[in-house]
Order: sequence, then C-alpha cells, then structure tokens
Amino acid sequence: MNGGQVMLTSKQNNALKIMMALNEDEITTVRDLSSSVSLSVSYLESMVAVLRNEGLVKGTAGMYGGYSLSRSPSSITVADILIAFIKATPPHPVTKALTSVSLRDLQDSIQFPKSQA
Repeated sequence: MNGGQVMLTSKQNNALKIMMALNEDEITTVRDLSSSVSLSVSYLESMVAVLRNEGLVKGTAGMYGGYSLSRSPSSITVADILIAFIKATPPHPVTKALTSVSLRDLQDSIQFPKSQA
C-alpha cells in the first residue's frame, strides 16, 4: 500500500471498470461496453475472457448479444475480480481484506458514467 491507497495493476483496474459497467439483468453489447469503459474491443474481449473463465461474466451470442454479470453484484466481491488477474501470484493482504467488499458495495460508492447510446 502506498499512503493508504491500494495499488492495482492496469488489468485489475480495467476489470473493475468492466464489472461496474455490467448489469446482472441486462445484456450490454460489446460496442457499448467498449465505449463505456474506454477500451478497444480486442482488449476488452481478452479481459472479458478471463472474467468469463472465473464465472463472473456470462456472454450471449447473436445479433443482440453481449455480456452481463453471471450473478448478483452483491455476491461478487472485489477480491473475486482482482484475484482473477493475479492467479499466478499469492494474494496480497489487501486483496484478502477485500473479500468482504461486494461489487454492489463498490458500485454504490463510486459514480461510474454510463454510456450514451
């Protein structure tokens, strides 16, 4: 930690942005998601692949396809998201502390701009 701040990798930061932009009950198209989080489609797809493999995001194919949360944001912890991108290294103590912080808690505490379609 640096002065009380949690230092995240760019992938972890982007993963949090992606997860906060998604909804459990609504499919977000790749194009809208890419615009919302300001990431290229190819990079976004690589990030979402990791989140899908961890069971955090589900994809829907087809013309109206896209991504949504695989379950309630209340049941997804911030640690679930961060750990998906540090599987090869032991969890940092800060990551362990975040196991009690749900995605819903994070969404409620941070204003994240929605995409203007």
